[in-house]
Amino acid sequence: MVLSELENIDDECDNYGIHMVKIQDPQLAKRYGIKTLPALIYFRNGNPLIFEGDISIESSVYEWLIDEDNRELFGKVESVNRNMLLKMLDSNPFVAVVFTSDVKSGTYLLNWLADEENRELVDEIEHVNQAMLDQLLEKSIYLAALFSHFSRIGDARNEEILLEWLVDEDSRELVGEIESINAKMLKKMLDETPFIAVFFYDDDCVDCEQVLRELENIDEQVDQFGIDFVKINDPEAAQRFNVLHTPALVYFRKKIPLVYDGDLLDEDKVCAWLTSQEAFEIKDEIEEVNRKMLEKLLGENDFVAVYFYQNDCFRCDEVLAQLENIDDDADSLDITFVKIRDTRYAKKYGLTKLPALAYFRKRFPSIYRVDD
Repeated sequence: MVLSELENIDDECDNYGIHMVKIQDPQLAKRYGIKTLPALIYFRNGNPLIFEGDISIESSVYEWLIDEDNRELFGKVESVNRNMLLKMLDSNPFVAVVFTSDVKSGTYLLNWLADEENRELVDEIEHVNQAMLDQLLEKSIYLAALFSHFSRIGDARNEEILLEWLVDEDSRELVGEIESINAKMLKKMLDETPFIAVFFYDDDCVDCEQVLRELENIDEQVDQFGIDFVKINDPEAAQRFNVLHTPALVYFRKKIPLVYDGDLLDEDKVCAWLTSQEAFEIKDEIEEVNRKMLEKLLGENDFVAVYFYQNDCFRCDEVLAQLENIDDDADSLDITFVKIRDTRYAKKYGLTKLPALAYFRKRFPSIYRVDD
């Protein structure tokens, strides 16, 4: 009877690249620790996993066999077929797929991705055959972007570039959704991103889903102000930042946390708070802004001093260190002092040589060229 039940799911399992066979060999069964027959063992690259449920319930067996957790092998990147990958795309927000026709470089890349430390940064890392490309690209815009990136970088052997790209917010961003991250990704973002709004939630939170739907309405708007909006379901990470209850919203400014204590269901108030001057100000530091934030500040403040600078500029860093000394004095005079690293936007005010300082009085600029 058990065998006839299992034969009902044989074809379905085959679609996922799982081959079902039967054997009459009690001695071999004992070698794998099986004391009672019938029994079912799932071999993944030679590693056995024994089914401990009711083997006569075919639906339970089937779900167990195709479950991602049961397929995962410690320290290895799993191979999947088309159906298994499509199932993963339906159930996981982030799936990194390695397409390779070069066995040597592909093996190098897969071994690196399989390393536990690197793997923790990515939810799923799988390897599929390139023949699946057409159907998969129709399934996932994210996957299409990932494939085009591998096509551009060719050998893909630069570990730092690969890791940076996998966790980069632009690569991870999903339109209309607040991106989900894990604890290690949050740490990396805090090290590299000045402004991050983090929504903490958990599976047992009855209000979290409703709040998340409201906050996703302002995700793109907040992003325009240079604020990365992410969500995380990790009790240890929540405890680390003194988040005692969920849902909770914490705004990190240069790693400095600020907890929102208003109504999380009021998306307009949340957006206004995140983009407010009060929220983004950091004591004893000239705050970094982008174009959108600067335009907002110019509209809300009569007096704004703006330091324009650029990357890889020793003189820019030197001048900024001096200006930091007068930031508090400027605040006491109700002068908002900010900095912006945007050479194209600087040209709007005729600033082609940086660093430079612009003092806006009711939106009208006076230019002070630092090295004149």
